[in-house]
Amino acid sequence: MIGPLFFSIVQAGIERGFYAGLALAFGIWVSDLLYVIVLKSSLYTLQSFTQWPHYTLFVGLAGSLLLVGFGIGSLLKHQETDTSLRHFTARSLPDYALRGFIINTVNPFTVFFWLGTAATLAGYTQERTWAFFTGMFGVLIISDVFKARAAHWLRDHLSPRIVSRVHRCIGIALISAGIVLAARSF
Repeated sequence: MIGPLFFSIVQAGIERGFYAGLALAFGIWVSDLLYVIVLKSSLYTLQSFTQWPHYTLFVGLAGSLLLVGFGIGSLLKHQETDTSLRHFTARSLPDYALRGFIINTVNPFTVFFWLGTAATLAGYTQERTWAFFTGMFGVLIISDVFKARAAHWLRDHLSPRIVSRVHRCIGIALISAGIVLAARSF
């Protein structure tokens, strides 16, 4: 629950408010849903694909570069004023959703998480499997909505100086996660 995706949702909520955090979470949910659908329909094929000798290396490096890039962007972000927040429009929401989708999709730990989950459900009936995934998505959605709402609430209660520090901390956390991901990929 606490990792690059958590920090990304919090950052979006602090930066642009509840709907930006929610849009980013929506992109994550779509990515997770696609993983579940692919896993359910082709578990064996996907498992063999992940057994490719260089799979972890290439996907891990791509994910780490993306995380480090977002982290550097967060570190370089200028302190925003209240007037810049007013320029945020609903047209920006698809950008946040795409960002969440990409971060989650290229994260190899997401693949291994869903593979592990699907493997434990191998003996379950179809109804029980879908009930399990529905429950997991329910918890995921509720927790992500809470994260986006809490970040939005924090934004309204933090000074610009504190928000700047939060951006730096999130940037450092994303860069650190990218470095750890790259190290684990080797």
